[in-house]
Amino acid sequence: MTVPGMARAFLLVLTAPTWSLAQAQYVPVPAAKATPGYVTDPGSGRSASAPASRLEPMPSPLPGPNRVTEALDQTAPLTPKEIRELLEQLYRRQQASTENVTGRAPARPVTSMETLDLSPGSAPPVVRVALGQGTVISFSDAAGRPWEIVDNLNFNDEAYATKLIGPHLYSVAFKRAVPANITVVLKGLPRPIVITALPATDEADYLKEFTVPRFIDGVAPAAATASSRGGALPLMHQNCWTIFTAHLPKMRGRSGRAACQA
Repeated sequence: MTVPGMARAFLLVLTAPTWSLAQAQYVPVPAAKATPGYVTDPGSGRSASAPASRLEPMPSPLPGPNRVTEALDQTAPLTPKEIRELLEQLYRRQQASTENVTGRAPARPVTSMETLDLSPGSAPPVVRVALGQGTVISFSDAAGRPWEIVDNLNFNDEAYATKLIGPHLYSVAFKRAVPANITVVLKGLPRPIVITALPATDEADYLKEFTVPRFIDGVAPAAATASSRGGALPLMHQNCWTIFTAHLPKMRGRSGRAACQA
């Protein structure tokens, strides 16, 4: 080896890093910092998730809800002023719905008595009902005894409201200005009573007393078979007694025989 070659080899040896066992030192790996809510696995050096401790909620700076106010808003959302205005408008509209816009005078209220015609082909009886009012119907036999109602049927409950208010009393209330048929069944009477309900125009029936030209159970009462002289009253037909009882106020004490002969 020439001198220049030896010089280059010597320079390479000086510039290369030198290591020795005495200089080798162990540098430990820094431990992972513990993070709240995590647990460090010492075997792998990794962090595993663990349930964090429950934290108390921070107090709200706003005041709590008023439960009384919330309940009122749900049940009655209107203010007192709005409620008064609503009631006033409802009252005005109700008054307008019952206002007479026909230009005619209101129907005159009347009470009347009528003997039912049970013959075939006869016209059905009529009751006239006024708006916002009602009619009471009663049924009695030829002797004036109340005749019990056992069943009834309203064929147009959207126009008239009907109700049994007593054993022999029946009410009809006006709802819509349309005609309707009402059927009433009397105890022991094989034929039903069909009544036509109409809106009142000139007159309105407040009380309509219907007399059936029959006796209840087909038997006349004892008072109807004896005259004031103590003798038997020869009733040839039940209609005779019906006429007598219907026009009793006009007879002014006339006997049943005289009434029938008239």
